[in-house]
Amino acid sequence: MKEVGITRATGKSEKAGRHEMAGKSKKTGKRTKTIGGLHKAFGLGAAALLGGIALFGCGAEGETAGKLQEQQAEDGGAGTYNGRQTTEGGEDTLQERQAWGGEPRALEAIHTVEYTKADTLDETLMESVNSFAYHFGQKLGADGGNYFFSPYSISSALAVLDNAAGGGTRVQMERMLGITDTEHYNQQMSFYMQLPQKEEACVQSANSIWIDRRCKLSDAAYTDYLPLVEYYYGAEIWEADFAFDPDGTKDAINRWVDEHTGGMIPHFKDEVDSEIVLSIINAVYFYGEWSSPFKAEATYEQTFHGQTEDAEVLMMHQGELFLPYYEQGGLRGISLPYGDGSVVMNILLPAEGEAQSAAELFESLSDAEKNTCLTTLMNSEPGFVESLALPKFSMECSVPDMPQLLKELGMEDAFVPQMADFSEIMAPDTMPFYVSEVSHVAKLEVDELGSRAAAVTDIGIKNMSLMTEENPIIFTADRPFIFFIQDKESGMILFMGEVRDL
Repeated sequence: MKEVGITRATGKSEKAGRHEMAGKSKKTGKRTKTIGGLHKAFGLGAAALLGGIALFGCGAEGETAGKLQEQQAEDGGAGTYNGRQTTEGGEDTLQERQAWGGEPRALEAIHTVEYTKADTLDETLMESVNSFAYHFGQKLGADGGNYFFSPYSISSALAVLDNAAGGGTRVQMERMLGITDTEHYNQQMSFYMQLPQKEEACVQSANSIWIDRRCKLSDAAYTDYLPLVEYYYGAEIWEADFAFDPDGTKDAINRWVDEHTGGMIPHFKDEVDSEIVLSIINAVYFYGEWSSPFKAEATYEQTFHGQTEDAEVLMMHQGELFLPYYEQGGLRGISLPYGDGSVVMNILLPAEGEAQSAAELFESLSDAEKNTCLTTLMNSEPGFVESLALPKFSMECSVPDMPQLLKELGMEDAFVPQMADFSEIMAPDTMPFYVSEVSHVAKLEVDELGSRAAAVTDIGIKNMSLMTEENPIIFTADRPFIFFIQDKESGMILFMGEVRDL
């Protein structure tokens, strides 16, 4: 895991006013906990449609999804109708993108095909995302350093891509993601994205697809794929120019990511590859206030006994409270709730005298046993905690060579031009599409009032032509620990990390 940065807290908030706990946007002053009312996208006069939580263009119950229509330019220029681009005179020019000489512009869907919605959230999504989290986290932890990532973000972006895949490419991706029924997985993702959010603990997720103006897509891409991912994943569809306006495209993507990560990841891309023809981006933002906040005056320096060395860090303290506590199989854990308890941070330490680390003990469990461990912890009867100490820290991590990690987890064909099967969205006269790059960045801030976390996943596609009181609990996280920011109702892991050194 490449650590872009891990910060030991200094006793002062790194960002002035950061804990109005609303995460106000520096640019707009609007609360970034919700993305409702999002503006004209990048000032282009193309307003994004909203539904659910940070879900763009996601229709109400009974609404249908179907073909793309380009938003009409203010000057009455060319647009698309039923997925086919037309001139002012109505001539059909499918696959020919009209030059507009401006920044990336948003497209929106005309809904003509009905899709089925889930009416409840079952355990299948949690099991799929968590299984991916465990295996991916094990790969990241192999280099011995700290790591932090969002399995929810990565799974969401890959699921959008999976709906465009076929043949062995799709089989490999779904095996890795734990998808046994694509339609059901889509429905569950959509249901989770639209769950109502709480004021003190909220999770935002947004998806977007950036299509290069040279990219030739099949009719099925316009009539089936793009409307489907717009409907289930709230995917915004953007037309961009990677080849001839890379800076404009980079800036637009960075603005989009900044907006959808509460300002935590403002400069996601330093540059864009001019050969990219299609890019899928997911952004996740979490904001949570501790149900029982720490007091700033109880934060002071204490030794953190790291994996490689000891370090003096700021530790937050509180005591005489009741929290879910778990101890079994050499592990002991505590569950810290945010807001009303719908989202929690689960922290696992090795039991006193245990020679193995928490990560080693946890990795020895099966996926089902890991889920049981975390579920049991979250739902345990609260025990009397005499003393609780937790580091005040921040992390920013990026995943190095993510394509290689995904290959090791079984997603191989998608990266090989001769093997990748994305024929579902390719025009008949184009060379095959393949995944050329995947990147992931995640950031976390933990302090006395709560936590903020954000993550971005980007998938770049090219084509071959372009290449108790009697026993009071003392829980002091002063040595390596693993932690999970987890949705308590569904059990799904939103973020996962391990701190080995501070």
